[in-house]
Amino acid sequence: MHKFLDVLVRQWKTRWQLRALEPPASSTVVLQFPLSADPRQRAGVVISTDASAGGESEAYWTDGRAFQGCLSVPAGRYASIAAETQAQRTTQHKERLSGFVSAYYPLRVDLSDYDCFRLYCRDESERGRLWLFGVATDSPIRERSIFYRPFRLEPGPSSTSCTAVDMPFSEFAMTYRGLVVDSSEGMNTRRIQGFLVTLMDTNPGRFSLVMDRLEAFRRSAFETSCGTE
Repeated sequence: MHKFLDVLVRQWKTRWQLRALEPPASSTVVLQFPLSADPRQRAGVVISTDASAGGESEAYWTDGRAFQGCLSVPAGRYASIAAETQAQRTTQHKERLSGFVSAYYPLRVDLSDYDCFRLYCRDESERGRLWLFGVATDSPIRERSIFYRPFRLEPGPSSTSCTAVDMPFSEFAMTYRGLVVDSSEGMNTRRIQGFLVTLMDTNPGRFSLVMDRLEAFRRSAFETSCGTE
């Protein structure tokens, strides 16, 4: 009887051998620009401007990697300003938004194993711009939630290399129609719906943001490796 049980146990271990799950990679490429033919990335970029509110801003998605156009800010009015605070979580408003442009790319992806974005990009605008990087996620209490985090780059010519902009998930703030929402709801990184790049600026004129790739990474892995050097 014991020999029979031993044979069954060995067969079970051989057939149903449990393998340890491999830990997630320390980083992953979320989007590679120009946008590839990956089946996940078949949807196109959706451009929004202030035209629906009577504005005259223009925006285009060109070469599969550049968000370009001309921002129009009506004279005598203040546009909404995405203000960088020490925590970079506040959006200040003086009046209702009059000039804005936004590019939205739908992409369902699970990034719950990571805690920081890294966007490689280059600002080729006429002057320095304050950009907003946004993440749309599934929400348990509304159709979706939008979280934004501002970043600024010094403008440079097309010959300059891209800059790596690190944006920890913890620094994103929930927004609704340009206003920061006082809510305890966190960014649902397990069920991301898409990504946005938005420009709200008081300075009218040409703008251009060229993107190379978007990555997600675990800061703990990078901090550990840096600490051992």
